Amino acid sequence: MAGPVSLDLNTAEGDQGRKVKKGVKSGGTVSVQLFVKNAPAISGYSVRLEFDPVMLKVGTFTSSDFIPDKQSLSPTQPSPEIIDVGAANLTNATRSGDGLLGTITFQTTDKFDQETRIVASRVVFNQPGGRRQEIKQRVIITLTETGKEGGPDFNGDGFVDFDDFFVFAGAFGTRNPDFDLTGDGFVDFDDFFVLAGAFGQKVSKVALPE
Repeated sequence: MAGPVSLDLNTAEGDQGRKVKKGVKSGGTVSVQLFVKNAPAISGYSVRLEFDPVMLKVGTFTSSDFIPDKQSLSPTQPSPEIIDVGAANLTNATRSGDGLLGTITFQTTDKFDQETRIVASRVVFNQPGGRRQEIKQRVIITLTETGKEGGPDFNGDGFVDFDDFFVFAGAFGTRNPDFDLTGDGFVDFDDFFVLAGAFGQKVSKVALPE
C-alpha cells in the first residue's frame, strides 16, 4: 500500500527509488532516505518505521530543511520494533510538495541473518490550525546478504558498459548471486535484460527490480 512517504536506499541526491540493498553484512551501517510526495501545506510531520530489533538497531536521524525553520523531533520508540521520526516548526510557516524529509541510519547487529526489512507504516502531517492528518501506508525496503552493491556495474567503475557485459557473460547460466539481478536464484536472460536496460547509465541512476 503506497503512501506519501517513500524510502530510498541510494544516498545520491534525489529519490532513486532503491528498495533493495545487497551485500549487507552484520556490523554494517545502512542509510535510508525519507522522501515525501505531494505533501499538503504542513508545519511538521512524523514517520513511523517498523523493523526487526534483533537484526537492526537504530542509529541517528537527520532531518532536512523541507520544514521551514524546523526543529528535529527527538525520535521516540513506543516499542522495540517501532521508531517515530520527524520535524516541526513553532511558527505558522508551512511547506508543501515534494522533497527529502531526512535520513535515518540503522546498524546491523551480530544477529543479522540473510535478510530483513524496514517498513514505513504511518505518516502524520501537522497542518495549519492545529489539524492533524494521519495516513496509513506500507512501503518496504529490503536489506539482504545476497549479491553485491552496484547492481549491473560488475567491475565497479561507476558505469554500466561493455566491460560489465563481458564479466556477466562468464556467469551466465550459473547461480552466482553477484550476477543474479532479478533475485530469482539463477543468472539467465531476465538478468541480461536488466543489464541491457541499464547500459550506459551511472550506477547511482540504475533502478533494479524489487
